[in-house]
Amino acid sequence: MTMLRIKIMLSTICLFIVSPVLAQGQNGQPFQNLQDQIGNLQAQINAMQTDSSTAPINLEVDCNNGESISGAIASVGGALNRLNIEIAGECTEQVFLSRSNVHLQGVSADAGITGNYALFAVNGASNISVDSLTLDGGLAALACLENSAVYGSNLVLENSGSGILAHSGGACEIRDSILQNNNQGMTIGTNGVVDAKGVIVQYSSGTAANVYAGGSLTLNASASGASLIRNNRYGLSIFANGSLRPLSVVIEDNQSIGINLFSGGALVMDSYTSGGLVVQNNDGHGIIVQPLSSASFLGQVNLNNNEGMGLVCIGVHSAGGLENVLAAGNANGDISGTCVFQPN
Repeated sequence: MTMLRIKIMLSTICLFIVSPVLAQGQNGQPFQNLQDQIGNLQAQINAMQTDSSTAPINLEVDCNNGESISGAIASVGGALNRLNIEIAGECTEQVFLSRSNVHLQGVSADAGITGNYALFAVNGASNISVDSLTLDGGLAALACLENSAVYGSNLVLENSGSGILAHSGGACEIRDSILQNNNQGMTIGTNGVVDAKGVIVQYSSGTAANVYAGGSLTLNASASGASLIRNNRYGLSIFANGSLRPLSVVIEDNQSIGINLFSGGALVMDSYTSGGLVVQNNDGHGIIVQPLSSASFLGQVNLNNNEGMGLVCIGVHSAGGLENVLAAGNANGDISGTCVFQPN
């Protein structure tokens, strides 16, 4: 029932009830009945107003027809309702999200965003979800910054400086997506977090993922697997105070080292890891643990057929769980004698 219909009903009740009430005088019951009905209708109006202020707002954007996602978001003004935006066509714009509760859903085969930062979440924006879109950015396809949180699924992130950029407390959770033809697949900086499951990172001109101080990266497989393959440099680079948690992932056919733990980088595997970590067929070492870095291999690790060694350790370092490391067929040897076993 619309608010207009309620107001019409209210007018009608007044018209048909007031006359007999006046005829009955001050002691008549219809006065009370009228007041009750007016009160009930007012309650219904209030309820409708409350519902309309919190109900999701559903919008459609056809970028092939000159519309834009940014324009759709601006059209709701300061409303805090959840926005569900269906997108058709390729949108040439930078989508800047500083508000929470937004869902972007691609509904056409060519649905996507192309911009210097295709999708840019900042200022603590949360409950943002993105599905079935191609994000093609100059500096970054998807940027999660300033404590913002984004959940993405079925995405293609390509042709950017970084497919994913997470920094300054920003968190990106990515599922069943492809990162390809970027300079860096992922760049994770200060207090940035990326949780990637079922993600393929391929054909980067640099490294599949760089994790810098304070950043963390979790890699896991879905039914479609997870892999970092055929990247032009390292599979993964973990710098001082950055951390890597590989639950189930294959790192292969990269043109340098599979995983490079720079001074102070950390790799931590959980004992319940199911698929484990597979590093194989890379043009350098499988894994190198550099001075002051640490590796805890609580789950199974397979290092096979790399052009360097399977596992190399340099200088003062920490390497635990070496009994879980299986290495074979590496060109320069399987496990360096300099790797110091330290019980976990």
